[in-house]
Amino acid sequence: MVKMMFIRRGFLPRCLRSFPQKNVTKRQISVSFWFILSLFLLLSPVKFVQAEEDFHLYNVVIPVIDESPEARNDAFVKGLNEVFIRLSGDSTIATNLTLPGITGYVQQYSYQPVTPDRVNNQGANKSPDNSAGNSPEEGDKFLLTVQYNGTRIINYLRDHGFSVWGEHRAVLVVWVAVRDGRHEYVLKKNDQSLIKTAIQKNLIRRGIPLRWPDYDSQDKKILGFTDIMGGFRDPLEKASIRYARGPIASISLNWNGSNWRSDWTLLFKNSEYNWSYSGANYNQLIQQSIDRMVDTMGRVYAVKELASGESATVLYMDVGDIHNVSRYKRASEYLSNIQAVKQVRVKRVDGKSVEFELTLRSDQADFLSLLKNDGELIEVKKIKVRPIAGPKQPDTTIPVSVNPDITAGQAVPPTSAPANPPSVLLPRNGSSDTTAKHNNRTTTMPENTVVAGPLQKNAKKNTIYYFRLAR
Repeated sequence: MVKMMFIRRGFLPRCLRSFPQKNVTKRQISVSFWFILSLFLLLSPVKFVQAEEDFHLYNVVIPVIDESPEARNDAFVKGLNEVFIRLSGDSTIATNLTLPGITGYVQQYSYQPVTPDRVNNQGANKSPDNSAGNSPEEGDKFLLTVQYNGTRIINYLRDHGFSVWGEHRAVLVVWVAVRDGRHEYVLKKNDQSLIKTAIQKNLIRRGIPLRWPDYDSQDKKILGFTDIMGGFRDPLEKASIRYARGPIASISLNWNGSNWRSDWTLLFKNSEYNWSYSGANYNQLIQQSIDRMVDTMGRVYAVKELASGESATVLYMDVGDIHNVSRYKRASEYLSNIQAVKQVRVKRVDGKSVEFELTLRSDQADFLSLLKNDGELIEVKKIKVRPIAGPKQPDTTIPVSVNPDITAGQAVPPTSAPANPPSVLLPRNGSSDTTAKHNNRTTTMPENTVVAGPLQKNAKKNTIYYFRLAR
């Protein structure tokens, strides 16, 4: 592994440390660093770890009455349905697709005794689990944790022509304003509330990573209680940027003495969705609303693979603001983890940007729409059409994440006052709040970089999309 040390004005390859710094030019440092980075990419096996693995996308926790085979098999079927819903992004998948039996889909399982504080959802102070359905009730003795074969489920969906929403999941920022008759408050990260637990539990049930706001003085300068109640885009976006760059959920819950009225707003970069539900049972209301919200997210993020016989789309992307290894790794991991991307290859590396060649599973327009809604990569320049150079040269790309059924070419170094509800719904222990031109660049490349030959007449053209990595 290539080791590096950092200096005040950047970073210097370890192999150059023996030289007096005053004798090393910026060009030498730049060329040496990017040459060593290229060599590092060639010699090191690249395995990208999902940032959202902590959400256990393929695990489900199900309450059972005993350890009998009958109770276990019923739980296996229930959990398998939940994972199919997560990976399709569609709560009605079972009505449109005949789901397989459990044989071959269960990888492992384990039991855990039910503790009294978790019965009937009284464990508001507990971290919600990946529960499929309700919390343990009277008579449930165990929590059965089941791990399913995610790869097999994904392949089943693809084989039957359904969209897949894989492990790449944008973090959802959740803003909740509650008016319960006499109190108004915004739910925060450290609050303990049954409403908060119900929202969080249902989002995790659907496999959605989420972030609760601090709602501190910094947030309050930007976003007020009425802004959340009204789902106003501008203040919501400004307040959310410190937490994540993806979608935003604005939720208001209003108790009128006999029923809850809930208003929901889901914001993407280029679209907005709104709906309302009412009911006396806040648990049912929240579950219904979140299923609708996540189904909407699924239509944005789930990818339908190209039909058999369709040619795979190849897209070229220049990603700027990549000036060190950690930012390169972040961009590569991000692209590799998107379900729409089948293969990522590095075409060019310099001191400021990286050009990627992406082989897509999906339609190009769907992929670009997904990027814009994620916010991890920001478009900075209109696309550019580049002629493909003359005689075919040896493949100079670096495989970054290669699907097993694709063979990579030989690689050489290259150059994201009504009656009040039960008091147990109020937040506890947390401090609740009561409210009255992308520039052209000259690229320096090592001497052994393979450069394309002269342009030919009627040459084919590649389209390059220019983005930068978000800060």
